[in-house]
Parts: sequence; C-alpha cells; structure tokens
Amino acid sequence: MQVSGAAFLPDDRRLSWIGSIALAIPVSVAYFLAAQLSLELLTKPDGVAVFWPAAGISSGILIALGPRVRLPVTVGVVIATTAARAAPVKFP
Repeated sequence: MQVSGAAFLPDDRRLSWIGSIALAIPVSVAYFLAAQLSLELLTKPDGVAVFWPAAGISSGILIALGPRVRLPVTVGVVIATTAARAAPVKFP
C-alpha cells in the first residue's frame, strides 16, 4: 500500500474512520485558534474581519492533501467555527 500526503492517509479512495478523526481533530484546533485570532482583529465599528487566516488553514489542507479529505476538513471547520462563535476567548 502506497502512502501519500501523511502517514495515516492510505492511497485508496477512502479514509478510514480513525484517519478521518485523526485529521479532523488537529484541523479543528488549528482553525479554532486562527478563528479566535481573527475575531480579535474585528474592526470595532462595523464588526467586520479585516482578514480571516482560518480560511487559509482549511484551504491549505485541502490543497496539500487533496479532495479525499473534504469531509474531515469540513467537519473540523464546522466544529471549530461553532465553538469560536459560542465561546470567544479574549486575549490579554
């Protein structure tokens, strides 16, 4: 079996459940942290984000690992976005 991308991603056309979860967790954490940073950078009068680095994280993972990681990345992004909006962390 050939391995491409990362060690837990088999070369066949589907990810195992363990591989999907193993990818969704770090994507969620990275996206959550980047989303928290983005929420801190909101312009005060309008409440609009100047830029959203979290989108770059998810896009970069999709570009680097290909279309077969769409589901774990999507699940990670949805969980992290929901968590970031529900419990915003204030940086000192």
